[in-house]
Amino acid sequence: MMEAARAWRPSPPTLILLGLIAYLWVRPPAEVSDENRIAPPWHVALTEVRVLTSEAREGRVVLVDFRATGCPYCRKEKPVIERFWPDHRDPGFEVVSISVDDLADRIAACTTRVSVS
Repeated sequence: MMEAARAWRPSPPTLILLGLIAYLWVRPPAEVSDENRIAPPWHVALTEVRVLTSEAREGRVVLVDFRATGCPYCRKEKPVIERFWPDHRDPGFEVVSISVDDLADRIAACTTRVSVS
């Protein structure tokens, strides 16, 4: 005799996990604003004694790239930015990479290990 097929009944945690996987799989992309407005004034302390300010970059398009030395996504996007920048720097495009790591020696070690323009 054949036994009746038993219906699969997932537990609540399994349903939550499946729902999370489905959401992450089909979620909409990050929202990108098409607003064309000037950013508020900013300043960044460099690893040297200098300070980089928005006033010094006035009239130029500046990509502010926030990164961390241990971030795998940051390491993947770095070569893309490095390839894009030389073709667009003459028309007034600049890249400012800001590390969220607080240790200046760690940042300096990373910039010597990785080619930084």
